[in-house]
Amino acid sequence: MDGSFLFRRLTMEGHDFLDTVRDPEIWRRTKQGATKAGGWTIGLLAEFGRAVLKQKAKEYGFDL
Repeated sequence: MDGSFLFRRLTMEGHDFLDTVRDPEIWRRTKQGATKAGGWTIGLLAEFGRAVLKQKAKEYGFDL
């Protein structure tokens, strides 16, 4: 195995996660947060991604 994954279907939560981390900067910062935490689950990655996205929105003047 080369470490890649093949998904046939995604849940709505999976689609939401991919939409959240679509931006390369948000994905990079999400991975950094997971690395600092010392481990991750899909749920934790989703939470990190949402937090990073909210932070970026605030930087652009949106208060969520």
